[in-house]
Amino acid sequence: MARPRRSDHNRQPLLEAGISLLSEQGYHGTGLKQILDRVKIPKGSFYHYFDSKEQFAAEVISHYIDQYLQQLKQATDLPERAPMDRLLAAIDMSLARLEQEGMTKGCMLGNLTAEIGGQSELCTQVMLQGWTLWQGWLTQQFEEAQQRKEVRQDLTAEQMARLFWDRWQGGLLHVKLKGSTEELRNDMELMLKVILR
Repeated sequence: MARPRRSDHNRQPLLEAGISLLSEQGYHGTGLKQILDRVKIPKGSFYHYFDSKEQFAAEVISHYIDQYLQQLKQATDLPERAPMDRLLAAIDMSLARLEQEGMTKGCMLGNLTAEIGGQSELCTQVMLQGWTLWQGWLTQQFEEAQQRKEVRQDLTAEQMARLFWDRWQGGLLHVKLKGSTEELRNDMELMLKVILR
């Protein structure tokens, strides 16, 4: 059970530092001292907010998912925008963010799933919730696109959402290796404009 928290004053900076460090260095590569040094708080204060590094990581993942989905909806969910245009806008937003960050971080959810998925029950549970939310949003776009006859009818919306997501995550690995988003952008546009049409 979590300890009662005295104040949320340092909580938000800790979560933001966690997103940055876990995205750059992963779970095992990030030490408690690095987190505390980034936020400039004493070690004892950390335990007013989190019982363990594992609980901290789970809350960082949850915060990252909420933040990303909120940004995604703000950037894409305009009533007049067609669902395929929303997906293209989501790609543009995400790739612009990667380019701003120097293409070294990738998707924290994807990175941590590969690193600790299945090792930490707490983190795995939160990551699965994140995948479900993201897949739900994608499926919703493909369902609407099918109703508008903009995409294939021989696949389910869920199948198209999974294909989209799997190609996206694989492409993010190439971005980190090659230091360029061009190939991923072209491939995702090919998928949306040709393969899934």
